[in-house]
Amino acid sequence: LLEQQAKLAKLSETIAGLSGKIEFLSTFNNALLTTQEVLRIDLISTVNEVMSNIWVDIYPYEKWIDIRLQASEADYSLQICDENNDYFSVAGFASGGERMLAALAMRIAFAKVLAPHLSLLILDEPTHNLDQTAIDTFLDVLHNKLANYLDQIFIITHDPKLAEAGNLIEV
Repeated sequence: LLEQQAKLAKLSETIAGLSGKIEFLSTFNNALLTTQEVLRIDLISTVNEVMSNIWVDIYPYEKWIDIRLQASEADYSLQICDENNDYFSVAGFASGGERMLAALAMRIAFAKVLAPHLSLLILDEPTHNLDQTAIDTFLDVLHNKLANYLDQIFIITHDPKLAEAGNLIEV
């Protein structure tokens, strides 16, 4: 009986020690979750700021005045803003060309935020869904504005006008 009581006392000590560790790990887990959420909010905020600046440069019309990435607990939504400061999902309200420009702005913004010293962008058929006005604006942006964001841009295209726009190395 004394032997069993000694084992019970030792087990009780072990349980008490483990309970303290469980409490510490629970606190640590909560701190990690809080930190993750704060970092996520900060990342999205920074991406939105950069993306908003890019949007002004690359969007040639007045219909949509701003762009943002809206984050919820379950998903992300790329949204555009009208002159009344109402935001709408790009997927439901933007044309094909507007969706392409929104995706381009988002890609450049993520690249600049996550790898600020990389300064490289690769585009595959970037003018596919654009009308002529948007293509002309895009070409202007390539020459005059994207240099503010990127050092090198590689474009894969079948569009002769776009191919002529840059320093071209044909393979």
